Amino acid sequence: MRASRLRWALLASFILNVVFLGAIIGAFLADRGPGDARRSGDGGQAEMVGLVRGLDGPERRNLVRTLRRDEALREARSKLRSARGALQAALRSDPYDPAAVEGALEDQLAAQQAVVARGMEIALDVLGQLSVEERNRLIDEMSARRRRRD
Repeated sequence: MRASRLRWALLASFILNVVFLGAIIGAFLADRGPGDARRSGDGGQAEMVGLVRGLDGPERRNLVRTLRRDEALREARSKLRSARGALQAALRSDPYDPAAVEGALEDQLAAQQAVVARGMEIALDVLGQLSVEERNRLIDEMSARRRRRD
C-alpha cells in the first residue's frame, strides 16, 4: 500500500475508533435512570452501548464503579492521553513530518484499542454476574429502546 493510502487508512481507522471509544465510554459513565430523556441516544451507536444503557441502576452503578476503580483501564486511558499529546505535537511540527504523524496515529490507535479492550473485559465480567432475570430485564430494556428509536 502506498504511503498516502496508508496514511488515509490509518486516519479513517483512527476516526472510527474515536467514535466507537466515545460511545462506549459515554455509555459506561452515564448513570441515568429509566425514562431519562437523555438516555434515548440517536440510534447509531454500537450494540455494546445499548447493552450498557439497558442495565438497571444498580447493575450500571456496579459497572461504572468497577470501570472507575480499574487500574489497568486507568493506565490505558493515561497512555491514550499521552498518545493524543504526541499526535498534536506531530501535527504542529514545522516542517510537517508525515512519518511522525503516521507513527503518532498508530500509537494512538493502539492506545484506543487497549482502552476499548479493557472496557469490554470489565463489561463482560459485570454482565456475567447477572442472574437470568436480570439478563431478561436487560433484553427487555434493549428491545424497548430499539422500538422507541424505530
